[in-house]
Amino acid sequence: MRTTTSIQRARRGRGLIGRSGTVSADPVLSLARYSLRCGMPRDRIESLIGVSLGALNPGNPLPAIAGPTLFAQVLEEGLGVAPAIEVAQGAPFSFFSGLEGAVQLAPTGRAGLQALVSYFDLFHNGLIAALDETKTYTRFSIRFPGIEFDNGCCNEVVMGVLVRLMRSVFRADGQPHEVRLRFDRNGVRTAYEDFFQAPVRFHCEDQSYSLVWRKSNVEHHRSAHEHAAFRKALGQLEQRAARRQSGSEVADFMELVSAVNVCANMGFFSVERAATKAGMGGRTAQRVAQRQGTSVGKLIERARLRLLREQVMRDPTTSAEDLSGISGFSDSRALRRAIKSWTGQPLVEFRIAPYAGTTGE
Repeated sequence: MRTTTSIQRARRGRGLIGRSGTVSADPVLSLARYSLRCGMPRDRIESLIGVSLGALNPGNPLPAIAGPTLFAQVLEEGLGVAPAIEVAQGAPFSFFSGLEGAVQLAPTGRAGLQALVSYFDLFHNGLIAALDETKTYTRFSIRFPGIEFDNGCCNEVVMGVLVRLMRSVFRADGQPHEVRLRFDRNGVRTAYEDFFQAPVRFHCEDQSYSLVWRKSNVEHHRSAHEHAAFRKALGQLEQRAARRQSGSEVADFMELVSAVNVCANMGFFSVERAATKAGMGGRTAQRVAQRQGTSVGKLIERARLRLLREQVMRDPTTSAEDLSGISGFSDSRALRRAIKSWTGQPLVEFRIAPYAGTTGE
């Protein structure tokens, strides 16, 4: 029976400035450029990713959902023969937001993969990356909880760019032995086979996407390797990680507050919706809020109260039933109870002076 040992795992607690569940702008830029080439209107792309293309600066963090959202539209419109492979083929190695430097300087493929996994959250801290080994094989795998959203396309792009990077640095030793994909192909099979030049397995049982190398290949040492340059590259990655960690808790909280308000404006008042909008899991969102002395539920209450205040300021005669609908309450009785609890005012007084009273905010 073969045993598997986990070598490295991305340090999930070290988040990027911006939010938990972020991705470097680099891969989103690659996908946006591909979408433009396929004829998708610029304004639609910007609407899907939530930021103008002119504001996409390499290395800046974006919500992790930006890429999958755009890819879902690419799939729906049938753009390209195999869009994930086509994006992977054209993306520059800067796709990895600086992590590629350590891989390019690594003495072995295994050392390069270890560096990538160790600092993977500098590129994307919503994905889980791992490196596992048996006596014969080394397996790099990534897993993102939202892969159903884009049929796993973003994961396929990450794997495709990594294969190109490994080939460019380690030549024949960088060629994978096998590729494992969670979903059926997002394009013609021959496109996958031609690109990876290795057996491609679809419908793998777990939700991870994997590249498998023969252990002997990834442990083969490069000639004329500069150990000092590799150590320096790792030190620079560690410094980047430390800088991005500072202040991240407050930034994550502000992103969560923003997500709650955006969801409320759209008529959604659940913890799950707000967490997803912020690029977080539900438990992560609750932890982010608790560190600031509140809860996601209380943030949603504040958003409801804001909507009510704005509406009665516009039109004090808005019916209780309409106010209930605007703020997501099942009926006017629940609305009245909430207003009394939040402000100490009955609804009739709240209409006259919505900012009076105690709010508990």
